[in-house]
Amino acid sequence: STRASELEIPESDPADAESGGSDESATRMARLKAHRAYTQKSREKVNVRFNALMEALPPPPPRVNPRSKAEILQYSVQQVLFLRQRNTQLEMRLALTSEAELSQWIHEMTKDATTIREVTQPILELFCVGLGWEACDVWAIDARAPRDRPALGQAWTFIPPQMNMDSDQDQIKAASLEAFLMSGRAMYFTITDTEAISTSYASGSPMWLDCRNPSIRYGRLAASATCERSRLATQHGISDMLIVPLQLYNQVQIVAAFYITHRQRNSLASVVAFDPASIVRKTETVISLLAKKFTLAGPS
Repeated sequence: STRASELEIPESDPADAESGGSDESATRMARLKAHRAYTQKSREKVNVRFNALMEALPPPPPRVNPRSKAEILQYSVQQVLFLRQRNTQLEMRLALTSEAELSQWIHEMTKDATTIREVTQPILELFCVGLGWEACDVWAIDARAPRDRPALGQAWTFIPPQMNMDSDQDQIKAASLEAFLMSGRAMYFTITDTEAISTSYASGSPMWLDCRNPSIRYGRLAASATCERSRLATQHGISDMLIVPLQLYNQVQIVAAFYITHRQRNSLASVVAFDPASIVRKTETVISLLAKKFTLAGPS
């Protein structure tokens, strides 16, 4: 028998090794070419889709020229948000055309609400998005005040989303509005004050104040009210205030103060009937319908 150490190991043929190596290399090259072809075809399809997307979108405004895919996607998202906001705005303006429409809208927007904030937030949006007010702060009984002297403090603020913030002027205006709202955090007004927010809370009556001309006022008790907020508002470019008490379960729960700049008011004049007396009347209707829906018996 032959020992294992004496067994001969046959030498491999170099030609066979070279042939196997070239087959593997050819396979790799074929796969790489197929992958490149697939990638190129996919890229061409994506480019066609992006071109179709740009053709479907409204023409970009001056100085906006989306070229890269990231820029096109960003512009597309902006347009979707704008159209969604525009649709909401039209729905709200439709709601304001009649008491029946408004009653139905309030019912739909508040039917699932379980807190005061959830009930009142759609109303804030109605005034800001539907009527064009630019900012709002909400005042409610403040826990910091002594119990024997109940007072209203700023509970929360609301600024509707702004789509066009491209110019430096727009950004400065937004920052100024935000600063004005923040200034209210340190303020509170006793409910017996003649301050407009307190007067509105105590009476349940809305009022419109011209911040630049204190003699121009609308509302049942507006003439006798003072307004510290309106004096500060003019320093931030705000021209008008609308003060709205919202009654739930047979008592005023919050007072919402809406603000608008002179520039915004002028731009809205040609779009909606931005008439103070008319808006105060609409506000009274909103207050009445909301109070009617939410009584001590619970939501209707």
